Amino acid sequence: MADRHESQIVMGILGGAQGVFSYAYKYAADTPGYTGWVSFKPKYEQVWSWIMEGNRTLLTTDVTSGRTGITSDPGGTIDAVTAYIFTDADGRKLVASSSMLDFTEANGTANNATIAGVPDGTYDVLWENRTLNVTDGTIKDTWQPYEYHFYQLETNDTGT
Repeated sequence: MADRHESQIVMGILGGAQGVFSYAYKYAADTPGYTGWVSFKPKYEQVWSWIMEGNRTLLTTDVTSGRTGITSDPGGTIDAVTAYIFTDADGRKLVASSSMLDFTEANGTANNATIAGVPDGTYDVLWENRTLNVTDGTIKDTWQPYEYHFYQLETNDTGT
C-alpha cells in the first residue's frame, strides 16, 4: 500500500498540487500503519525546492508499450505516464514522472515510454543508483504500475 500512497503524492505534485505534498509531509508520519514515511521523507526534502519554485512545464510523453492511456474524470483520457520538468531558483533542472496506472489497469504490465523536450546531458535518476544520458532531448525509460522516476540534470550540464 505504501507504493500506492507515494505514487499518488507524486501524481498530485506533477499536477501542481503542492498542498498534497506538504500535507503528506506534515501528517503521513502520524498515519497508523504507514511505515514507509521514514524512507519517503528524505526524498520529499530533496525535491522540495523544485516543487515550491512553481516553475513547471508539462512534457510530451509517448507510451510505446503497455497500456497507453487511462480514462480520467470527467471522462477524458490521460497518458499512462505523465512528466513535468521543473526549474529551481538556481536554474537547475528536474524531470519528475509517474505511471498513472495501478496494477489492475495495467494488467501488471510495465510501460515503456519516451519523454520529449528535455535538455541534453547526464541525468541522475534519484534514489535508483543509475544515470541516463540524453543526446536527442528525449528520456527513454520503463515504469512499473505506480512507479515514479525523478531525473536530475547534473549541474555541470547546465553550464553553471
